[in-house]
Amino acid sequence: MRRLVKLAGLVAVASSVACSNNPTGPDGGSSTGSHGSGPGGASSGGNGSTGGAVGGSSGGGSSGGSSSGNLTLSQFESAYLTTLCQAVEQCEPSATYVQDACSTTYGSLLATSLADVASDVAAGRVTYSGAAAAACLAAASGAGCALFANGSSSPAACNQVFVGEVAAGAACYDENECDAGYCTVQDSNACPGVCTTYAAVGASCGGDGGPECSANSTCAYDGGSGSCAALPGAGADCSATRECQTGLVCVGGATCRAPGGAGAPCDSANGTEECQSGFYCNLFDGGAGSCAAQLGSGSGCSASVAGIPGAYGGECAQGLVCAGYSESFTASGEITVAGTCVAASDVGGPCVLSLADAGVTVYYSSAVTGCLGGLACVLGSCVVPPTSGACASDLNAPCQTITSYCDPTGQCQPKQSTGASCNPQLIGGDCQSGYCDVQLPDGGASQSAGTCAAAAGRSCPAP
Repeated sequence: MRRLVKLAGLVAVASSVACSNNPTGPDGGSSTGSHGSGPGGASSGGNGSTGGAVGGSSGGGSSGGSSSGNLTLSQFESAYLTTLCQAVEQCEPSATYVQDACSTTYGSLLATSLADVASDVAAGRVTYSGAAAAACLAAASGAGCALFANGSSSPAACNQVFVGEVAAGAACYDENECDAGYCTVQDSNACPGVCTTYAAVGASCGGDGGPECSANSTCAYDGGSGSCAALPGAGADCSATRECQTGLVCVGGATCRAPGGAGAPCDSANGTEECQSGFYCNLFDGGAGSCAAQLGSGSGCSASVAGIPGAYGGECAQGLVCAGYSESFTASGEITVAGTCVAASDVGGPCVLSLADAGVTVYYSSAVTGCLGGLACVLGSCVVPPTSGACASDLNAPCQTITSYCDPTGQCQPKQSTGASCNPQLIGGDCQSGYCDVQLPDGGASQSAGTCAAAAGRSCPAP
């Protein structure tokens, strides 16, 4: 099966959006680290979460391309960027400076990615379909935020925009060039690689440089050795290491099922992932719960929702945030404050201070102030955070995170260039590229230091 060429790092633009929901610790940094964090990661935003939309072709939003005719590669680049940025704004509204950064910052990344693709197209290693590109963008535009719904998949047309043409056994310089398999390149010292056919169900897989399994199958391990197994369908067993087929979720970490509607059982294992778009997992005592319709403006919201309040698929309806909600661990114990579902506030609008912002010492806090993504709540009003000097008191947006970050001393600093040291736990990250590469030694270690790395590119330099 031919595979779509992925435009690395672009389908999750929202991961760099400064948000009003980020869990924070007393030092102003995120309470959890990440291995190799960057644009491919998830985001927790004021109104939603748009991590990973269309598989390398488009996000949701309003019109980004025509449903008929052909788009040149240059036209596709422009339309793709427009569609992507509109998707971010539609599904995760943010401050003006964050919106502007979408087209400037990610336009450059997109241009670099498409330049690589263009060289592959010119060399005949990849074919480009302008008709599929137009159809892909039209389908993505029409789907809107449903693209990010639980169990969703890319529009079919998006899988035909870029198609690999290199046959099995031939030399390859990037995995996306292969017609019916993958490129065996492990690192730049082993270039070029060889297009290799995917291992069939039942064949051995895994290991360093070992065979990879085909789509709709996974490498299942038993006693240290791996073999390709078909992804489980509806009603079949599943686990954290064996995901379900596309469109299904692993309910309770045990059984594959389509996301449920009103009254369908769900629990804290996957939370809102087990519910359809427009529903959330209303949890009861003991972690079990049922899917319920999301709440409208003015409704009270609380800790009954799994995951981040205000996020896409959370307790409040799409476009609303659970303003005022907070869950804090203090010296006096855990303190939970309920909120209200409202539209996020722009500059000058009202917001709700968290306990940490109010001067209470907290060890961990998940708070929703009610501001648009990228804005700080200062003295009850949403403001644009600084780019230098003292960080804003709102730990969720202490600095303008597109260009700066809040260092451990409480000062806003310019983001670091590629090769500089970085701290993956800092809110918004401290790398210009958005990637803090953390290499953990054997036995594990605290993910507190790394190196700013360039966004992931092709496996080998083009010949």
